[in-house]
Formats: sequence, C-alpha cells, structure tokens
Amino acid sequence: MLFVKTVLLFFCFTLQLHAITLQENYETKGRDIYASDISKESENDFLLFSYDDDKHMLRTSAEKVIEIFKAHGIQIKKNDVRYINFREKSRIDIDKISDALKKEFLTKYPTLKIKSLRVYPRSYLTKLPKTFSLSLQRQTLYKNYSTFSIVTPDHKMIFFDYILDADIDVVITTKNIKRHEKISFENTKIKSVKFLSFRADPLGDITNHQYQSKFSLESDDILTQNDIELLSIVRRDEHANAFIEDGGVSITFDVVAEQDGREGDIIAVRKSDGKKLRAKVVGVKRVQIQ
Repeated sequence: MLFVKTVLLFFCFTLQLHAITLQENYETKGRDIYASDISKESENDFLLFSYDDDKHMLRTSAEKVIEIFKAHGIQIKKNDVRYINFREKSRIDIDKISDALKKEFLTKYPTLKIKSLRVYPRSYLTKLPKTFSLSLQRQTLYKNYSTFSIVTPDHKMIFFDYILDADIDVVITTKNIKRHEKISFENTKIKSVKFLSFRADPLGDITNHQYQSKFSLESDDILTQNDIELLSIVRRDEHANAFIEDGGVSITFDVVAEQDGREGDIIAVRKSDGKKLRAKVVGVKRVQIQ
C-alpha cells in the first residue's frame, strides 16, 4: 500500500513538473535569476544566472535553462521557444504607460477583451517623465507583441516592449465567397478568437452595413477592411432607371449597366438603341446621366 502511494505521489509530482512551459520573456526583481522566476512549482529554489555588471538584460538558450533544471531533478517539456530573455525589473511604476497603451487598443478594437497587458522598458529605468505621449507605428496595434515608445516633453524617446493576452470578436466566413458577392449573415458569423496578429483592421460586425467582397475568399477567413468594399447597388448587365435633368425637367428611361457601381460611382450605361452614356450611381438601380 505504501509502495502504491509512493508511486502515485511520484506520478503527480512528475506531471506537475512537466506542466512548466517556458516563455520568451521574464522579469526578475534582483540581480540574480532564480528557478522561481520561471516556475513557482519548484519546492527548492536555486540560482540559474546572474546579470553581468552594469547589465540589466540576459539572453540565453532554452536548452541551457532546461539542462540546469534537469541537473536539479526537474524535467521541463521542450516547446517552440528557442531563446529566453531575462530583464531586471525597473524600479518604476509603469501603470500609467500601460493604461495609455490599453486605451489605444480598446479605442481601435471595441470588442477586445484584455486579460493582461505587460509592458517592459527596453532599458533599465530609474524614473519616468511626469508627462509623455505615446508614439506608435502604423502596424504596432495589429500585433499581440511589439515595440513602442513614449516621447518626453524634451523630445526624448524611451522604448518599451509589450505582450498582450486578449480575445477579440471578428467576422469570419462560413463558406467560400466569390468576388463581389454580398457579405451577410448567410455566409459569415461572429467568432471570438485569440488576438495574435492581423494584416489589417479586422471586422467586428457587419450589422447595418452593406458590404461585398473585393476578392474570392475561403471558408474560415477572418475578414478585414482590406477584404471588403461597399456593396454595388447597380450591377453589370442589369437594368437600371436613368434620369437626366434639363431646364427643371427630368426625363427618365431604362438603361443597362456596363459596370458594377456603388453609390457615387461614375459608370458606363447603355440605352436600348445601343448608345453608351456616363452615369452617376445615386441609388439602388438608379443612375443620373452626366
């Protein structure tokens, strides 16, 4: 019975150790880096590394970290992390910067659900300016981790890294969609996904909007602003009601559209006698001759 209990305890202990997952970035409170900075699960803490003099960052291979843990009888499952960055935590309060960055994310993505937003100074800081402005590159807010800077009143730039853990509601396709096909709830749905990286602004909703696809799309694609355009309300080869105003008199007649047209577009149309005209799209199947 004692033997069984011992085996079970060993099995549970091994599972607990194997649950350790290495990350790419860690913050430490002092000049020494301990096992507890990576995992709180270790019963006996031990030293991993120490920062070099006047250095506040240390980069090492994941393999080296795994070997040190193994030497202390702790097995870590290898994952996709190849290198690990340790930073000595600056003795400053960066909540104001973190809150400012969080506000930028929530303004850009109203459906974003932030779990955590960690901000790390790229250099060791002893103080922060009382006032500052954020400086963000155009692509910065498309990623769940990146670099940004703050600008001080004397135009000095201070750089930071951030790691965002969040979910976001997006519109995804539920079937293959042809070019210029109407986007609707018949071929899309709202889905909550992990915020990782986007190539353009993702759509969060299509309610009260009339869109069509710019390109052919596959099922399960996340729709972005680059994938859609306003719906054409006049279609090529379809009949439209045309009118021309002359001296306060409006003359109407039937035409066939030579092109798709959205509201405000100038398109070519064809009269019943074959004559081609230029017309402005002013409504659903309605154009004004120019």
